[in-house]
Formats: sequence, structure tokens, C-alpha cells
Amino acid sequence: MITGEGDFNAPAVDVFIRASQEFTAPHASYTVVSIIRPQSSGKSYLLNSLFRTNFGVMRADENRGQTTKGIWMARCIRPCMIIMDVEGCDGTEREDDTLFEKQNALFALTVSDVILVNMWLHDIGRQQGGNIPLLTLILQERIKLDPCKTKVIFVIRDYDYETPPGILTEKVMESINKIWESVKPGHRNAKLSDYFQFCAVPAVGHMVSAVFLPRKCEEKAFKEKCTELQKLFSTGNLAGSRQDKVPASGFSFSAKGLWDNIRQNRNINLPAYKEFVAITMCDKIMKEILGSLASMQDYLHLKSCSSITSDFNNSLQSLLDRMLAKYDEEAYMYVANVRDKTRSNLETEILHLLEPICKAMLQTLPTEIFVSSKDEIDAALNSARSPSDSVNIVVKPYLDKFDNSCAGLHQRYESMVTGQHAKLEKVLVSYAQEKANSIEWKRGLRKGFKIATVGFAICRLAFGDPTSLADLAAFFFI
Repeated sequence: MITGEGDFNAPAVDVFIRASQEFTAPHASYTVVSIIRPQSSGKSYLLNSLFRTNFGVMRADENRGQTTKGIWMARCIRPCMIIMDVEGCDGTEREDDTLFEKQNALFALTVSDVILVNMWLHDIGRQQGGNIPLLTLILQERIKLDPCKTKVIFVIRDYDYETPPGILTEKVMESINKIWESVKPGHRNAKLSDYFQFCAVPAVGHMVSAVFLPRKCEEKAFKEKCTELQKLFSTGNLAGSRQDKVPASGFSFSAKGLWDNIRQNRNINLPAYKEFVAITMCDKIMKEILGSLASMQDYLHLKSCSSITSDFNNSLQSLLDRMLAKYDEEAYMYVANVRDKTRSNLETEILHLLEPICKAMLQTLPTEIFVSSKDEIDAALNSARSPSDSVNIVVKPYLDKFDNSCAGLHQRYESMVTGQHAKLEKVLVSYAQEKANSIEWKRGLRKGFKIATVGFAICRLAFGDPTSLADLAAFFFI
């Protein structure tokens, strides 16, 4: 993950995480676990024993010295965890570069959900052997960050069963509290419990903040204790979702940025940094989803449609739902306000890309409705007592038909739909009005002819033409 020279191996870390389906699955929860403390204290061996990892361990029969350089990582599938093996401190190899040791410890503390603090029984109560300077530095830096509880488990190695576990954990916590009081003058209201959760584990009928492991040579007892601790991760509250952090897909990017800040001795503003990570990663997710649009089945179906039907509207809704659901799956753990804003931008961009298709459909719909409605409009006006007064009533069903057809588009393309609605209304009203005028003119013409015929018959009757009575009766009968 991080080389002994301090280089972050981002591409390899990203590939390594994405290679496991458990980490890339939608809404996958995972936990980052790391271990810190002195060099050659059995950290790698402990991780291998707990999580079946394969970190390199020191071979005492060959050499006593540094084995882990930088920070190495491994995957644990059940439960889903990223395990970080951090280079030990207090080694002769780094006697001129203790800053790197401190940076490693601060990085592990910042990105981890659970920290295992590996301690030897005989170092409890010591200043250098107990790594009091390193713990002091860690607490000094941690108090500068936002309160976000990191779970801590002290692992006491080579336990001799003489001193009761409760007394030993009290001694450890006494040291931690003493350090905390010394580093918090500038943060007088800060509480240790706001930043750390010292996990309670069962020990001889009591709950203590440490796990006590016997000597490694007591193989059976050592394995039993490791199994107990392992169960806390698989069934207890040590593993779980990284709330308000980042999904596994963005872990490499986020961790590298933090490491760069730490290496350059910058102050880490975690809320601002989380927002920066969220902006970058959510934007990346959005671009990837937009890039997949052209190959999606619903998109291809929309392009092949010839008119706006329920099938067209369903395909449009399905396409939007699928793309936004994919975004939600990948971005759900990023900062909420950034995630929601980018989601809104994504929906806008999708609609912008679909606009040419929807615009083409909207432009043809008024013509389709007008052509199919002419005969029905004619019939309705012909049967109306007052065609001119009935124009709006006769036209309304076809405008409603347009609105119903565009129901799925109106909210998303309001101006386009409104424009085409106005266009159709103008055409329909104009046609209906013209038809109404024509019908009324013909009716007026027939009425005038009727009046003239009656008048002519009356005139004939006045001049004594007896046939006019028959013509007049026949006219009214007809």
C-alpha cells in the first residue's frame, strides 16, 4: 500500500480492492483494521492468526530486524475487512527517520475503523518501551481532527496470568488518560470518549478494554484466544459499515489524498477533505454512468420508437430509474449534500442527452393527433346546435389526449411540452373554428332558402294557385 520510501501505490491498491466482489457489491459494508506498535513485536503474526492473511513475518532463526516496510494491506472476506499491517516503530533502521514512523501511525489512525494496539506485558508502565512518545503524538494529532470514534483494542502479549486483567487495563487506561489530559489544553471541552471507543471484551468474568494473549509457544492457548478475538469481528460490533466515510471503490483515492497531506505535514481538515473526496468520486461515478448510456437497452428502445406511447414513457422512466439507482449504489456512502447535488446534476445531464429523442417525438405528436381527430371534430360540430360556441368543447378531448400522452415528459421537458401543446391547440381551434363557420354558413343558407320558398308559396296562394298549398305542406313536412 505504502512503500518503505513513502510512495502510495494507488493503482495497485485500487485493483486489489476491486478484484473482490464482496467489496464492489452494491451497498457493501466493510471495516478497515490496522495494527500499530513496536517493530518485531509480532504484529504481522497476530494479523495472520486472526484473519488468515499472509503478511511476511520475521524469522528469528535467520535475523532479528525489520520485516514490514511501509504499510501492507490484505483483504478479509467474511466479515468484509481491509487489514493494514503498519511498519513497526522504534527500530534501528529508522533511527534517523522517526517522522516516517509517526506519519504511518497517524495515517493508520485516520483511515481505520478499528486499531489494534500491540503491547508486551512487560512494557506496561514504561516510558519508551510502552511507546508513550508515539501515543502522545497520535493523540495530539487526533484531537485536531473532527470527533469520529475510532475503536481501539489493546492486545497484551505474553500474558503470564499473574496480574489480574482488570488491573492491567486500568494501568493502560490510566496512561492513556494522562496523555490525553496533557495534549488537550487547546481543546478543553474535548473528551477522550468523543474520539475513541475502547472496546470491551470478556476476560475472566469481567469486561475489559484489552485482549490478553499467552506466549506464542503456548500454541493451543494462543489459538484459542485468537479465535475469541476473531469472533468479536465476525459476530460482535467490531465489523460493520464505514459510516460517513467512503465505499471501497473510493478507498484508494481517499487514502492516497490523506497520505499526501500527512507526508507534507499539512493540517488535515477531515470534514473538508471528505467533501473534496465526495465531489471528486461522485463526479467520476456520474461520468461513468453517462458514458454507459449509449449502450443501454432502454436507450436503444427509445431511439427506435416512432411515437409517444405508454411504451415510450415506460422506457424513459425505466432508463432514468436504472441510471439513478446505479449512482445511488456507488455513491451512497459519500457526504450526503455532495452526493445529492451530484445526483440532481446526473438527472439533468441524462435528460439533456435524451432531449433530441423526446423533442423529435413531441414535434410529430401534434400532427398525429390533428390528422386522426379531423373526422371526429367534423362529426361533433355537425351535431352541435351552435358549432361556433362548441369549438373549445369539441377540441378539448384531443388536447387532453396530447397531455396524457406527454404525462411522462411534462415535468422533465415542461417548456417543450407547453410549446407543442400551444401549437396543437392553435391548429385544432383554427380548424374547428373554420369548420364551425362553414357549417353555420350552410345552415344559414338553407334557412334563407327555406324562408324564400315559403314566401314564394304564399305569393302563389295569394294569386289563386291551388298547387301552392300542396307545395307548402310538403316543404314543412320535409
